[in-house]
Amino acid sequence: SMHGAVCMPSRAMLLSGRSLFRIRENFQGLDTWPEAFRRAGYATFMTGKWHNGEPALKRIFPDSRAVFLGGMGWPYELPLNDVIAGELVNPRLSGEHSVKVFADRAGEFIRTRAKDAPDQPWLCYVAFNLPHDPRVAPDDFRQRYKDAKMPLPPTFLAQHPLEIGSMTDRDELLER
Repeated sequence: SMHGAVCMPSRAMLLSGRSLFRIRENFQGLDTWPEAFRRAGYATFMTGKWHNGEPALKRIFPDSRAVFLGGMGWPYELPLNDVIAGELVNPRLSGEHSVKVFADRAGEFIRTRAKDAPDQPWLCYVAFNLPHDPRVAPDDFRQRYKDAKMPLPPTFLAQHPLEIGSMTDRDELLER
């Protein structure tokens, strides 16, 4: 990546099939494999994190549900939108852990396709925002391991040993 938001160029590289020096993070001028699938008759769908701009989302995935158009945020109150027929609609907060919301929307899409159009091929792209920070597991996972005494590996460091500009501005400020 050319900056700290590694997910943006990574997503552009994965969806376009191009290397870092041959992409634009906003997908301007780039064709993507989801678009090629749609041209070939597939129903395409996206849910999850999208940090590459609204115009690219609406073009590449004109049918999307529960999309987070941002970099990082608290997963229990993540701002989400849907894209229906290429238009951004239904702004809301996740209301529960965003990973569950994204998994549920993907499952709904798959079940709907199986019931309503069983002969049409489909593509379901799910971009979970974890392991992005803040690294907050759903409550049931936190409770399951709450009292576990897991040993730290001998290579564990409490703080990164190299100066990276700011050592306390991501997870630390988002923790509640």
